[in-house]
Amino acid sequence: MEILKRLDGYFKPGEAELVVPQGAIHIPPLKNIKVCTWEDRGCPREIKGVLWGDISYCHYIKKKKGINVNFSNRAEWVQDSITAFHDMIQLENYRYYFLKDDYRVKLKRFLNNIWFRYKLFTKRHTATVIVTVSEFSKRELREKGRVCNQVIEVIGNGWEHINDIIERDELLDDRIVKNGYFLFIGSILPHKNIKWIIEEAELMPESCFIIAGKIPIEIAKQLNAIAENCVFLGYVSDEYLKWLMMNCKALLFPSYIEGFGIPPLEILALGGKAIVADIPVMHEIYEDCVYYVDPDKGNIDLNELISCPVENASKVLEKYTWDKSAKRWFELIEKVR
Repeated sequence: MEILKRLDGYFKPGEAELVVPQGAIHIPPLKNIKVCTWEDRGCPREIKGVLWGDISYCHYIKKKKGINVNFSNRAEWVQDSITAFHDMIQLENYRYYFLKDDYRVKLKRFLNNIWFRYKLFTKRHTATVIVTVSEFSKRELREKGRVCNQVIEVIGNGWEHINDIIERDELLDDRIVKNGYFLFIGSILPHKNIKWIIEEAELMPESCFIIAGKIPIEIAKQLNAIAENCVFLGYVSDEYLKWLMMNCKALLFPSYIEGFGIPPLEILALGGKAIVADIPVMHEIYEDCVYYVDPDKGNIDLNELISCPVENASKVLEKYTWDKSAKRWFELIEKVR
């Protein structure tokens, strides 16, 4: 979304189209890129849902003899595409924590793995250029994804979107006090490593740990029984999330693996502190501007850790911006067409 809004300024009016399915929402205001809706295409019927991109969209692109530009992990069977692949996390086999690894979980993981490999196979055989978000992800694509013939470009993410959000305190829990809590934004997905958060909460019972994101209620209750100083908020609005980020002691980001990791960039842009996993991609992106912890051991005094100085975040914020990313994308498009 952020790259698309900025790409709009590079194109001449009508030079590019944003093709959207029937019922699309959250379409950004664009001046030069034409929004091509279902009605514009004049189709009596189109495939809906997950197969729309693979069937209806592909048919339209081939009919128009256009260049397919895709910012997401989705795959369309259109030759000479410029497409993205953010990470290889789906191929990792981390076990769920506090969730029974029964046949339903195994079946879902198996089907997701097949779908992921199909998308990777499609991009390997159709893309002229594959864009990923870090040098770490580029290496993963080469080694694990066996992407050998395509050009792989690295274009990172940005943070300017956080300035467009007006923060708001929604008073969801009276335990949330300004500068009195650590913040985790994530889910129960294994690579997000919520186990580390719970271990830290047990070690620091006097501290408050706020957890925002998709955590099933039953799992949240189970975790709360272990660490009562954890506050599970579930999904929160962007406005409240920004307020939480602006008023926390530090953001906790102990993921085992990431393609890039935007939340630490957001909190650095807000002048806050980030505690991240000691993994290669975090060092690549954030250098010495954040605090590093072992993702396998939640046994650190976080208050003591953040009392130590780190480098100013300005160099990271200058390096990774949506404006720079959009320019790089446009240069790729110009080169291919």
